[in-house]
Amino acid sequence: MPPTPTATPDGDKARELRIDKGLSIAEVARLINRHDSTVRQVELGKATSLTVIGQLARQYGVDRTELELPVGAAEQATG
Repeated sequence: MPPTPTATPDGDKARELRIDKGLSIAEVARLINRHDSTVRQVELGKATSLTVIGQLARQYGVDRTELELPVGAAEQATG
């Protein structure tokens, strides 16, 4: 089985969108059928699957790329 593609999310943007929608972490997790910890990890900017980023983007009504850090920015954030 091939590895799951991942990306580094823009945690600040994810948090901002969630708050703008008036949702708690638990509510978002329930809506996308994931654990609360998954949503927290995204908001902390931890690498996550493109599937999760896509689910959040759909929930927030934005394009997935709005929740992804550019590759160079992701490397700077972790380096």
